[in-house]
Amino acid sequence: MKGRWVRAVFVTLVFTFMGVMLNGLPGSAEEGEVVTVQGVVLIFDDEVVLQTTDGEYLVEGINLIHHAGKTVKVTGTLEEEEGDRIIKATRFERVP
Repeated sequence: MKGRWVRAVFVTLVFTFMGVMLNGLPGSAEEGEVVTVQGVVLIFDDEVVLQTTDGEYLVEGINLIHHAGKTVKVTGTLEEEEGDRIIKATRFERVP
């Protein structure tokens, strides 16, 4: 009996975690909203990507190529195109 209860709780937690990872946390920023996100700058082909704890953002508007591998805070407007989250950056700062 106890094993079933533990298993049920575990399965519930796993599905809750998966839902958060796929959909973001409740109250996450909406498209068109100005936000500041922090993450590591990655370069894929010619695209600059900010890897954050809640996923990846394509970065447009500011050239962060020279900051690859560094942690930065980026402020800008959120957009979504073809399933990609894009931040139209207006400013950034390096995080020590």
